Amino acid sequence: MSKFTISTIFSGIGGVEFGAKRLGIEPIWSVERDPKVSCLHMANHDSFHRTASVEDVNPNELDRPDILWASPPCQSFSRGRDASLPEHESHDAGLSVVPYIRILKPDAFVLENVPGYIWKESPLYQIIDVLQEMQYFVWYGVLDASDLGVAQNRKRLILIASRNLVRPVYKSLRIGWWDVIKPSHLYRTDMSDAISAVFQRQRLPDNALIDTQYSCRDTDSPRKVTVRTPDKPSFTICRSHHKRSVYVRRGGTTFKLLPEGFAALQSFDDSLVLPHSRQLAVACIGDAVPPKMVERVLECVI
Repeated sequence: MSKFTISTIFSGIGGVEFGAKRLGIEPIWSVERDPKVSCLHMANHDSFHRTASVEDVNPNELDRPDILWASPPCQSFSRGRDASLPEHESHDAGLSVVPYIRILKPDAFVLENVPGYIWKESPLYQIIDVLQEMQYFVWYGVLDASDLGVAQNRKRLILIASRNLVRPVYKSLRIGWWDVIKPSHLYRTDMSDAISAVFQRQRLPDNALIDTQYSCRDTDSPRKVTVRTPDKPSFTICRSHHKRSVYVRRGGTTFKLLPEGFAALQSFDDSLVLPHSRQLAVACIGDAVPPKMVERVLECVI
């Protein structure tokens, strides 16, 4: 296989870099504005990294990569966002990729975001106009990470632009969350009275992955927890999981999931360097692009 290079903007902790390196693709630089997230990125990767807003970096100062990957902020387009809220400040952040495309002219460009990015008022279609003007072939669609080797249901918009015709992204066999969670990813702890009451109201399997997001504490008709049996992919791991626990039942015993377990559900391996803060670790993992999803997308690009 020929040697390829890749660079990332809005890079997070480096899920793209992990996936790229599995294919022998060399990361050469990345940009991320959050200092804490940048520290984690640099702890995990030795490629050149800039801690700055994407808009404040001059692409003329950067080496040209073969592949450019962008994962702009998605708060405005997330399904969980309250539609009554005013437009989020990051709404047009995706447009900042345009100067990078125009100046660096990569052989291929990949954009990843939530499915809501297909919404007609997102920057997506302005980006597509620029790519087509520059004579890239463009394909985009919504892919589920669970179809690409990740033990998690995670639907994402993927756009691929290439100087060559774009190959389809082939699906693989789905795997269950049980296949990636190890005993070292779990710990025993007392549950709050509220969570205990929810568990007692709902008959749970002896082996299950449990998210308490939709359980209500003080209503006449409390909603149930979300349960996934071992043969099923996990529910979507998101940034908000740093505010609530995910539980694993093994043989009828209930455990809590450590950040390393969240990382495993995102297809990171145990080499991932995480901070001591659980809140920061889970938030960064929830925002990350699953490396196995990256790997499958880049396979069709190269």
